[in-house]
Amino acid sequence: MYDLLFEEKKQEEMKQFFVNLASSGNIKKYKKKELIDIEGYEFVGIVLEGTVKQTLYSPQGLEKSLFFLKRGEIFGEMDYFTQSKCELIVKAVEASEVAIINKKALEQALRESPKNYEFFIHSMVRKYRITLFQMKSMVFNKSIKRLADTLLRLSYQDSTKKDDKTVLNRIFTHQELAELIGCSRITVTNDLNELKKRKLITVKNKEISIDNLKNLENYLQDED
Repeated sequence: MYDLLFEEKKQEEMKQFFVNLASSGNIKKYKKKELIDIEGYEFVGIVLEGTVKQTLYSPQGLEKSLFFLKRGEIFGEMDYFTQSKCELIVKAVEASEVAIINKKALEQALRESPKNYEFFIHSMVRKYRITLFQMKSMVFNKSIKRLADTLLRLSYQDSTKKDDKTVLNRIFTHQELAELIGCSRITVTNDLNELKKRKLITVKNKEISIDNLKNLENYLQDED
């Protein structure tokens, strides 16, 4: 499922294209938790350092995180191509560096090679599918299955093999995981402990490892 969506070669080609494109933009630095609020929609932001997240907020202040973006990943592409501003809030999770590419530079890159459209399309389709998977999981799964599914997806997005385990490259707080799956921080803590008891994951120094991807996938297929 996720191995096709996050096929490594396609991801690396996309990220490298955007990193190369960054040289035609203005580089801006953002502090941890700082909002990235750029007026208008005729731009695309490319993450060069750190981590940026795109989030939805309710009128009551509830938060639903959708995407965590790292080096070579972009935001603003849907706004640019639809010529309208969406409701996503963009925020630096940690000290980050972002290249802001304006309309002129974007149009030049697209004129140089129609193939370059593929990288923007890949980014948008990837986010669309992530959103669909999140919706499916939230509607049909209990919190522990939502958490397991999210950890599995994150492992395909950004992880490293270490001692026969799959280690998430980024350390996620329990609150961040709660915002991803739509539940409380306490629920995430309890569910992580349950997944550890089932020997599906290991948590060491806040670093989450998937003990065996196949076992975690099988757990998601099991009926409650």
